[in-house]
Amino acid sequence: MCSVFHMEQIQHDPSLRRARIAAEVRSELAIQKKTRAALSLAVTMSTYTLRRRLDGIQPFTMDELDSTTRFLGISLADFVARTEAVAS
Repeated sequence: MCSVFHMEQIQHDPSLRRARIAAEVRSELAIQKKTRAALSLAVTMSTYTLRRRLDGIQPFTMDELDSTTRFLGISLADFVARTEAVAS
C-alpha cells in the first residue's frame, strides 16, 4: 500500500510520470502484439527516439502520445486515466 507522501511524489515527479507512461505504452504494445518498429513507422519517429521514449529516458510530447494512442486504438483520455490509476 502506498503512503500519501509516496502517491504525491509519484504524481509530481516528472521522471516517475514518464516511467509510468512508458511502461503503459510497452504493456499495450505487448498485449496487442505490435512491434516497436510498427509504432515507429506509424508515428513517424526514429527508432532511436522511440527507444528513448519507451525506456523512460525522454518524455513523450503530447503530439507523440496522441499519435501513439491512436496507433494503439486507445483514446488519449483513457490512456492518461490508466497511467493515473497505476499511481493510485
